[in-house]
Amino acid sequence: MRTNTKALMDYLNGSMRQLHIKLVGTAGTITAVTSLDYETDFGDTISIGNTVSSYITVKCETPSFSISGIDLTLSIGAPVSDGQITWTKIGIFNVIPEEIENRMGFTTFKAYDRMYSRTRQQYMSQLSYPASMQAVFNEICGKCGLTAPALTVNPTLQNDVLSEYTLRDALGYIAGYQGKNAYIDCDGKLVFRWFVTCGYKATGNMANVPYADERDIKLQTVICSTGDDIIKAGDGTEGLVFNNPLMDQQRLEQIKTLTENFTYRRLEADIPVGNYLIESGDVIKITSSGSELTVPVMSISFHYDGGISCKLSSFGVPDGVTKSISAKKFTDKTRHNSLQKEIVHATDMITGASGGYVRIEFGDDGKTAEILIMDAPDKNDALNVWRWNKEGLGHSHNGYDGPYNDVALTADGHIVAERIAGEKISGVGIETISDTSYMRMERAELRFFARPGGPDASPSLVAGMFAMHDGQTDGTAIIAQRYAWIGLGQDYGSGLFGLDFQYKPYGLYPFEINKDVRLDGTLMIKAEDGGMCNLIDRIIALENRVAALEGAQYFTYEEDG
Repeated sequence: MRTNTKALMDYLNGSMRQLHIKLVGTAGTITAVTSLDYETDFGDTISIGNTVSSYITVKCETPSFSISGIDLTLSIGAPVSDGQITWTKIGIFNVIPEEIENRMGFTTFKAYDRMYSRTRQQYMSQLSYPASMQAVFNEICGKCGLTAPALTVNPTLQNDVLSEYTLRDALGYIAGYQGKNAYIDCDGKLVFRWFVTCGYKATGNMANVPYADERDIKLQTVICSTGDDIIKAGDGTEGLVFNNPLMDQQRLEQIKTLTENFTYRRLEADIPVGNYLIESGDVIKITSSGSELTVPVMSISFHYDGGISCKLSSFGVPDGVTKSISAKKFTDKTRHNSLQKEIVHATDMITGASGGYVRIEFGDDGKTAEILIMDAPDKNDALNVWRWNKEGLGHSHNGYDGPYNDVALTADGHIVAERIAGEKISGVGIETISDTSYMRMERAELRFFARPGGPDASPSLVAGMFAMHDGQTDGTAIIAQRYAWIGLGQDYGSGLFGLDFQYKPYGLYPFEINKDVRLDGTLMIKAEDGGMCNLIDRIIALENRVAALEGAQYFTYEEDG
């Protein structure tokens, strides 16, 4: 639980209170906040090795300074005594430029913590192996711009097994090996933690519990897919299920000892008089139907509009997941990293679903028009809505009228999705686009374009990889012609003959360099006897002399017959 005092806790547990918000950046402070929503996403399954990210959505009076791309430190304050405000730091969030909207003197924006904004690129290790896990961890954190805490378990890694994963996945695997989950704390620092009892109790009418499981869950088993095998510790039917290519049987047994007999209740809860001191990873107590339930806080959200209300969830392990994953073995690294993770996520979501309202809507002609699945009985009150009619199927977190940007399939063949995973995805072309550049892959060509003047500027080809048999291409590229040559070039409009460097494995002269060459160092050649020597020394040693004057720019030579 975030830092607090008894006086602050007593104030937050009261029914009448006024709270304050401030967002501090290097150029100024925002205090005129109309509303603020805080979300932290643990995921839908209690586990280890999760990388937990948070974000905020803010509506405020338009600031007098630019907030695009800057870090803002969020603090929430309460006038605990004599009107003096006690401030609690919540976190540091980076404002996403594309998520800023200005209208009629007000600004709405989204900002994400460093677990989201700094960890999305691919990790490629530069270390020599064997290497300690701490050394690998230090390198990963350095690429994320984060400070690496000291690991409590620091084995030697014989091979580089984390390269090609995202930095975020790599952080999660190291956290999981420690038996923890990875968070960004209020100071923007990376921390590892497992669920910890914090002493907070929501008693009486302090919490509404729309859903609670009928029984407690006790963790008894730990199952891990390493990518090469499925390993298991414990014999119970309920437990933790996760992926980790670093895991071994001995460490899994130790983790089982740390987590076994952890007992909790799966539930969802609303706390109308919210307490912003609660955070993901806390274990709290909630009274429901006369029973005191132990609740590990997984995902939590706050809504501020002068006061604060909050929602939290403790979904735990859905029934049947332990059996389904233990029956499978995933040997492909990419599949383990992405597809298997998506399969488990989808299984968790669907088997862990509870509640909901199914409605059939009728059209003006009185005939059935569409099917709705919602989180409220009235479509005008629902936020999470599945909508299926003759024009398509889609889900929205924004109510019946959308937008349907979570996932959607339309009758004319369009698909919108947050993420797509599958054994094989086939098609003609793929594009990834930003404001200043984009990549296009189609047929047998991968091209990179730049828009130096912004999103509306005409694109220019800057690089590419082409599998071409004949033809002309403009740009800076690494290109290959099957069975003939590999080339590097710039503005090589005449195709093959304009390349600056060519390697022809089947040619009389395997290397062709069409530019001046500068060597900073020693160029070695292999002699007929198998030995290695410096090419320059070999030239100077020739008996037929090297025709070179001291200080001359060029020289010639002849070899002995």
